[in-house]
Amino acid sequence: MRYFTIIRHAKSSWGVQGLSDHDRPLNDRGQRDAPRMARWLGRTLYKPETLVVSSATRAQETACYFQERLEIANKNYVTDSRLYLAGMQEWIQVLEDSLQEKKHMAFFAHNPGVTNVINWLAEESLFDTPTCAIAVIAIPEDCERIDSGIGKLIAYKTPKTLETD
Repeated sequence: MRYFTIIRHAKSSWGVQGLSDHDRPLNDRGQRDAPRMARWLGRTLYKPETLVVSSATRAQETACYFQERLEIANKNYVTDSRLYLAGMQEWIQVLEDSLQEKKHMAFFAHNPGVTNVINWLAEESLFDTPTCAIAVIAIPEDCERIDSGIGKLIAYKTPKTLETD
């Protein structure tokens, strides 16, 4: 199997006036949740080999916590500006471009794209993926093309569900 782990960036700050949406950093809750969720992912069997990250500051900051916890080498940390506010067409292209890469890749991006791509890939019906939520989707290893329903959601964790475990 091949795995795509899709992670919505952690909670960001709206407190700094004059910053563009792209440049918003994590707030205190985001800085608390990102390392906790990275630790959870590090304790599972689903450890990505490569991180593909939106160019937005909040996604970059979130991914850095995961890179450190999962000990991902810098050469396996890729910024992809197509993931910033990506719609389905951008998501499909990014995922198809990834098919020949590593067996397990993590993607850090934004809603509503994160929720939409999880629902589309795994034929799920998530309403809204919360900040710093993690979805692990298994894809057949011989997959040559990304299509609706090709994957199966095998793990899903949010900061709130982590607190109840």
